[in-house]
Amino acid sequence: MSPIQLPDGRIASAVDRTLALSSDEGKTWHAIGAAIPFEPNGIGYSPFRRAFFATHFDCLDAVPADAIVRYGFDFEH
Repeated sequence: MSPIQLPDGRIASAVDRTLALSSDEGKTWHAIGAAIPFEPNGIGYSPFRRAFFATHFDCLDAVPADAIVRYGFDFEH
């Protein structure tokens, strides 16, 4: 999964089912928040909602009940 850049320049990615941040261009990472309850297919960040969103899916036609989870995070603090 590709990392994403936050509005303040840090980068975020999912590492071992945990959101992680780097402020030194990916040389070091530190975990934030609780573990993601699934292996994410993607993550995104909404500055408006001040939250990360992790998603997952499978190859079935049904959308999993936990397809999207939200993790509050204010990049300004």
